[in-house]
Amino acid sequence: MVLVCLVWFVLMLPVTAFAQRERPVVIDPGKAQWMDVSHTPGAQSVSLVGAKGASGVHASRVKFARGTKAAPHTHPDERYTLVLSGTLYVGFGETFDESKLVAIPEGMLYVAPVRVPHFLWARDGEVIIQESGTNPTATDFVQLPKR
Repeated sequence: MVLVCLVWFVLMLPVTAFAQRERPVVIDPGKAQWMDVSHTPGAQSVSLVGAKGASGVHASRVKFARGTKAAPHTHPDERYTLVLSGTLYVGFGETFDESKLVAIPEGMLYVAPVRVPHFLWARDGEVIIQESGTNPTATDFVQLPKR
């Protein structure tokens, strides 16, 4: 009987701990402070969860002014990008090549695989995206952005 009680306690401990957590954390991106993206003039970002250096999932929003281009770059984690507003043009390759661009309209999602070079363009107007992936993360340029 003691063994049964001990096994029950060990199995129920994680459930009990989960049940005792507080309410969900609500994040209001509208109250977050947008910061200029130093390597991409015309872009601003805000970290929502998983600040740099932390382990686990990260999510951020990035806002591109009309005409903003992000030079070819990679990430050490797979990136999931949801276009919240506007149309983002995305191409894969080591050089910015307009013929490789694919339009990703509002509401659509695209995936940038680990270490696959890609480039972006907010060609038609302002674009806001939400990106997520797994830390540790970084942005590594294939070619330095033109200033």
